[in-house]
Parts: sequence; structure tokens; C-alpha cells
Amino acid sequence: MDDEPKTEIEFAVPPGPEDSSPGESSTPADRVVDPEGESDALESSACVAPPPAVPELPHVANAFMAFSTVLFVVLALLYNFLTPFVSPSILLSRDGGMTNPDEHEHFRYVQTVAETHKLPTFGESGNTEGHQPPLYYLIASIVYPAGATVEDAGHRVRLVSTIFGVGLLWVMFLALRELWPDKPASAALTASIGALIPMNVALCSAVNNDSLTNLVFATTLLQLARISRRVHLHNEGPNTWRRELLLLATLLGGGVYIKMSAVMLFGVVGFYWLATWRLGMLPLSIALRSLLVSAGLGLLIAMPWLAHNIVVSGDVLGTGAFVNVLQQHNFTPQQMIAQFGQQWYIKAMGWWTFESYWGTFDSMQLRLPNEIYLLLIALAVVALIGLPRWWSRNVSGTASNAVAIAALALIGLDVAAFGQYNIHFFQAQGRYFLPSLLPLTTGFVGGFQAWAPQRYRRMVAVAVLALLVLLNVISLALIQTYFAGAIKMSG
Repeated sequence: MDDEPKTEIEFAVPPGPEDSSPGESSTPADRVVDPEGESDALESSACVAPPPAVPELPHVANAFMAFSTVLFVVLALLYNFLTPFVSPSILLSRDGGMTNPDEHEHFRYVQTVAETHKLPTFGESGNTEGHQPPLYYLIASIVYPAGATVEDAGHRVRLVSTIFGVGLLWVMFLALRELWPDKPASAALTASIGALIPMNVALCSAVNNDSLTNLVFATTLLQLARISRRVHLHNEGPNTWRRELLLLATLLGGGVYIKMSAVMLFGVVGFYWLATWRLGMLPLSIALRSLLVSAGLGLLIAMPWLAHNIVVSGDVLGTGAFVNVLQQHNFTPQQMIAQFGQQWYIKAMGWWTFESYWGTFDSMQLRLPNEIYLLLIALAVVALIGLPRWWSRNVSGTASNAVAIAALALIGLDVAAFGQYNIHFFQAQGRYFLPSLLPLTTGFVGGFQAWAPQRYRRMVAVAVLALLVLLNVISLALIQTYFAGAIKMSG
């Protein structure tokens, strides 16, 4: 950090000279240069400036978001109705009768709440999701159609996840707008890319609490971005500050009523407040007080469910019995290594996790062609190599750095939770990383764009988005052919 005190912290990458209005001075004393434009100018010529980038207009971004919303809903409905709720009998030995991960268990929870107005307990009627917090199931029970067939009821309850998926799309957009307010079009493209990853669309077309969980994770990052913007604008009066902290605490505590993995958000928020101090955004006393208030109120909100877990299952997270049952019915890492070897295990863990982040179907039994995953690996490597350059242009040295540090903490905690989960049993499922969808997508798109000249960067994002739309079309065609054939063979 600089020794001299700073009177202002830049919130985002400032506009380049092409964004200056006519008549504005461009002398070195008052001109702010866009790091991206400056870099491209140096790359092309020391004397000739690059062609100006097309301005990003908010109304264009909003119109594009409306288009992306319609596209997302159409794709989600197609996944919903092309994927049977009850698997064809011929596939029973492959997927256990479920076409989406643990979908029937989540549905039984919804059914129990809707029909008995009570919460199920773990193991009741064979339900292995009875340990889950109740909020998603309470909401889903509202649309549960009494008297309908299981197949029809399942398709209807799936629509709740689609609504949460639409919310996730818009929350990612709003978070990126807060972080980089001068780049609305880029925010719309990046949010659309994240939402239209085939695995995310498929999960938002199934009965599960993941869709609402991922929405809360993204909304927490949005709230941290809003707080950073308040600090940047010096708009942190007592009433405003209390409101922002209360909203943050509500997200922290409320997340515990959706899925216990939301406890990670307490750590994310802790990293954020410490970062605001280390970056000189807030004095240490205010940062610590904000941490204690937001985390303390969040814990107070979560306390009734945590106490419920202790009374019902004997542990604060309520997952002990669930882990014990899964250990009895799933391969442990030790068993997998003993049977197939350590080299195979490491390769399978990495490959299956990667491909199921992008898209696998019929409870991970139906995969896309290997060539598609290899293409995605190549794109991910290109993005990873370009990520440091994007970071230095768009994050380093700005107030958004505090949110970026919180996002990195989220990814790190997500990886740690994934590792801890796989200590007990083999669960190479990339969907467990979707709570980090916002930062992962931002880094992927940004790293990939870093390779292109400034005037082509939005075109690169459009190309990536078009690729994902194509992947969804391929996935839906594969699903339709797969299940139609299985239904026919099942008679």
C-alpha cells in the first residue's frame, strides 16, 4: 500500500479517452486513461491510438437481458419436459429411476410438506434428504398439485427451480453492473454465459434446492458489491449502513434455511471485511464492527435451525446421519483406488468433475461427446492463461478488489468443501461448484477476452455465448433421442 493517504478509491476501471464528452480536457493532469485502451495502443503503435470501442449503452444491455431471460426459460422448459420425471424402466439399473441427481428424494420432501404440513425426518419413508433445511421445500410445496400423478406433479414442481434460475441470471447481471458500472453490455453477456451453461439450465429444470442455494450465493456477492459502491461514493451514513448490514445478515442467516453449505458465506463475508481494511477502504474499527454486526445478526437468524439440528440429529449441521448412510451405499475413495488404481482415480475425479460442471444428464449417466469436453478444456486453459492480464486491467488497484478477494475466498471454500465431501465417498460432481458460478464465469469470460484487442472483446463474449447456446441445443437433442429410445424399448 502507498504511504500517502488516499482520498478516493477508484471503484472500477475508469472510462478510456474515447468515452470523454466533447469539450472535456484531456491534459495529463485531468485525463484518466483506460488501462485496456492504453495496453492496446502500446501493442499496436506508440503513436497511433486504436480505433475507439463502441460505447456500452445501458438500454441495449437491458434489452439483451430480456432476450437472455426468454432464451433461458425456453431452454429450461425444454429440459423439463424432454426429461421424464420417472426414468424409463430399461434405465433403472443405470440411474436408479431418477433422471436428475437425488430428484425423487427432494420431491418426497416437497410432497410431505404439501400433504402433511410437517417437515420430514431423515430416513422417513426412505427419504435421504430429510436432513435438508426447509425453505426451498416450503416454497415448492405451494405449487405441488394434490391428486396429480407423480410424473405430472414432478414436472410442475420443477418450474420453481426455473424461477430461481431466472433470478440467478439477473442477480449476476446486477452484481457485475455494480462492480463495473461503465460496462453494462459486458455484464449482460457474462451473466448470460453463466446462466446458460447446460448443467446450470438442467439443474434449474429439476426438483432440488441447488437453484435457490446458488441464487443466495450470488445475491450475497451482489450485496458485497453494493456495499463497496457505497464506500466508494462515501454514502455510508448511519441509516444506509444499518440497512446494508441488515440485508447482508439476512442473506447469511437465511441461507442456512436453504442448504447447510451456505455456512461458507460467513467465511466469505469475513474475508471481505478484512479486505476492506487491508485495501484502505475502511478503518479497522469500522471493518471489524461491520463484520461482527453482519455475522452476529446472521448467526442469530440461523440459530433456530442450528438448534433444531442439534436436537434432531445431534450435530449442528445436521448432516452426520446423511454422511453415514451414503458411506454405506456409495464407493469410498479407498475402495475406488483399491479396485481401479490411484492413477485412474485421479483422472476420473478430474474428468468427471469437469464434464459434470458443464453438462451431464440422466443423473450423470448421459454425457456429451468427448470432443465437446476437450474443446471446453482448451477454452478453459486459454482463459486461465489470460486471467492475470484481465485481473491487472479490471480488478487490481480498484475498490472492486475487495469483492474479488471475497469471490476468491468463495471458490477456495467451495473447493475445500468439495474435498471434504469426497473424503467420505466418491462424488465427482461439478455441480457442487455452481455456488461459485458468478466468479467462475467472470474469470472465464474475462480471461478469454484478455487475448483479444479491445474493440473485439464483446464479439469474443458473444461467440462464447453462441457456443453455449449450441451446446444446449446439442444436449437437448441428445436427451430427446436418449429418452425417446428408452421409452420405446421399455414398451
